[in-house]
Amino acid sequence: MISHPAHRWFPALLLSLLACAAAAALAAQQDEEREAPAAPPAESEAPAASASPHGPLAVGCEHCHSPEGWRPLREPLPFHHDRETGFPLVASHRTVTCVGCHQDLRFSHVASACADCHEDVHGGTLGFDCQSCHSPKGWSDPGPVLALHAAALLPLTGAHATIECEACHRGGPSIEMRAVPVECVGCHRDDYLSAQPSHLALGFPLDCQQCHDTVDFANADFRDHDRLFPIHSGVHARVWDSCSDCHPSGIARFTCLTCHEHRRSEMDDEHDDVRNYRYESGACLSCHPRGNE
Repeated sequence: MISHPAHRWFPALLLSLLACAAAAALAAQQDEEREAPAAPPAESEAPAASASPHGPLAVGCEHCHSPEGWRPLREPLPFHHDRETGFPLVASHRTVTCVGCHQDLRFSHVASACADCHEDVHGGTLGFDCQSCHSPKGWSDPGPVLALHAAALLPLTGAHATIECEACHRGGPSIEMRAVPVECVGCHRDDYLSAQPSHLALGFPLDCQQCHDTVDFANADFRDHDRLFPIHSGVHARVWDSCSDCHPSGIARFTCLTCHEHRRSEMDDEHDDVRNYRYESGACLSCHPRGNE
């Protein structure tokens, strides 16, 4: 049997024993860590709460959403747009969806001027107070335009209240609404020139309102004529058809002699006792200024 000196094998044995002990201690520590409950994270390491996609709101999510899902929203919403935003939703605005105006989920990121949502087809040429001509009822709502005209030189009444703006505001791009004459003839000169009986030949004035109104342009009715000679009252009411019955050669001249009741033979007989009688229209008027016998 061969013997080995202890100083040769003892250090190797000691190192082996130390390595085994260290490995056992490390395994025991790992077992303890696996079995021990996890410590809560430090306050600085806690996850941040989810921010609302709508930005800062005075109400919680549950005011509009339910646990069943984000959509549909609660109906009705416990939110009064008119009272809580200062922008009342009236007429057409009440039918628009929220995202129709709030295209950013942060509800406060929305403007309130008309041009912020609606294209200004006038290109700023009429200013930015759209409500002076339009209303939330619709682009064609005539109410504001009528009020605007009523405060101007030409109130829109009768047929004038039903025509398109471009029918009068001509001479340039329709979106500019250029200023136009307020006199009737500014729009109705062609009507004056083509009228029958011929207004031009009869010397009718260009002040159309003397005979016409905005309700029915075709039926002329010179009401002020009674101040000069009654044709709407008295014996001459409803016995004439047109101005030319008495004014065949111009409005400045008249005749009493074309009426069948004024035949000369009869008039001569009736006036045989009248001094300075003449069968002439001017003489008739001088004796019968109001058309009475």
